[in-house]
Amino acid sequence: GMGGMMGMVPNKDQQAMSDEEKEEALGLVRGMHMNKALCYLKLEQWEKCILAVNKALDFGGDEGKCKYRRGMCHVKLGDSTAARQDLERAKELNPADAAIAKMLKEVDKLDKKQEGKAKATFQKMFG
Repeated sequence: GMGGMMGMVPNKDQQAMSDEEKEEALGLVRGMHMNKALCYLKLEQWEKCILAVNKALDFGGDEGKCKYRRGMCHVKLGDSTAARQDLERAKELNPADAAIAKMLKEVDKLDKKQEGKAKATFQKMFG
């Protein structure tokens, strides 16, 4: 009968998660998205990595690490503007990190390559 259904309604005391429990749950979700981002990075699934990083950031993931990973993905996808934005921010947060500086050099290379391509196209059209 209805008796069983009543048991489904949580008591007031059981309903509220303590702040510690909330923080722990958030930490787990955050960690999961950070790990997913890292896996996608290793698998060279750049778009999926960006989505996972965005989720990690939503849950308060380490901004320096997140922006570095996302910046790297943007480099691989050839988006130097987005890459530079993320990597400059990562560098602000972790100025001593050599990996970030190295990735910013990749962005410079990417810019040069794209400028070269644009010039070539321009010369074909108007040369």
